[in-house]
Amino acid sequence: MPKYRCVIANDGTGDVLSIGYDEKQGGRDYHGIGKWSEFTFSEMPKIPADVEAKLNPPMPRSVLKVPDSTAVNPIVVKTVVEIETELGGK
Repeated sequence: MPKYRCVIANDGTGDVLSIGYDEKQGGRDYHGIGKWSEFTFSEMPKIPADVEAKLNPPMPRSVLKVPDSTAVNPIVVKTVVEIETELGGK
């Protein structure tokens, strides 16, 4: 069963910025915006159905991409809607 880690924002809010597979990266920097958690978990967190049902319009999902380490701004954040539009849309 895979294990996961999350990235916690450096700004003191405790916000989770990203979730990825555990690669023993606990405590390491994440592109200057957060740090990988020291803990792991075995299930991806899900938004409870009753909470998601109250979101109107539904909350857009976001995708975080890091093109390469030499880019001037290596972090690109897009919503799923933006990506679907670029790819011909749904």
